[in-house]
Amino acid sequence: MEVWSWLKDAKGYGNEFIFKGFLDSNIEAFSNDHFRDASILGSSSNYAIQANDVFVCTIGEPAAKKRVANEMLSKGAQFINLIHNSVIEFRGVTYGTGIIVSPNCVISNNVEIKSHVSINLFCSIGHDAIVGNYSVLSSHCDITGGVLIGDEVLLGSRVTIIPKVSIIDGVILGAGAVIMRSIRQKGTYIGNPAMKLL
Repeated sequence: MEVWSWLKDAKGYGNEFIFKGFLDSNIEAFSNDHFRDASILGSSSNYAIQANDVFVCTIGEPAAKKRVANEMLSKGAQFINLIHNSVIEFRGVTYGTGIIVSPNCVISNNVEIKSHVSINLFCSIGHDAIVGNYSVLSSHCDITGGVLIGDEVLLGSRVTIIPKVSIIDGVILGAGAVIMRSIRQKGTYIGNPAMKLL
């Protein structure tokens, strides 16, 4: 829902795309005044894709995001990248499709961000890092140089990952976790230094 707050300040808004409406199976989520000007188009499962429709998926849980995005892709949906105008990008940044990069993020040299990744407010991604498909970075994360984040990884707010660390697919890093070693086993990791929950 945060994306709705800054959508009109995204690169390409008004020229390459405009906002048409939300798809969500939980229509009650749109009952407050914040969304009074928003159109609710229905759910992703019953929406009929129209010519020139483009999509972003703002779901914050990686597995659910993957499920919905793949459902839409199977129906022929085209996903675009939504990058706020304040984002600082260095040379050699490559993006997949369906990327969301929120305000005030910094992405350094030679970073690869794969498809359907969400990067929330004030994140920093160091040089030569790779962020895997469907991964979600909550606000204020610090991903340093040479880090490899697998697919469907969820980073809570203020996670820090030191240089050249690898994180396997499907890991959850709790808010404030400091990752000092590569993570090779699925699970939830919290603390400083981060330890796996039993």
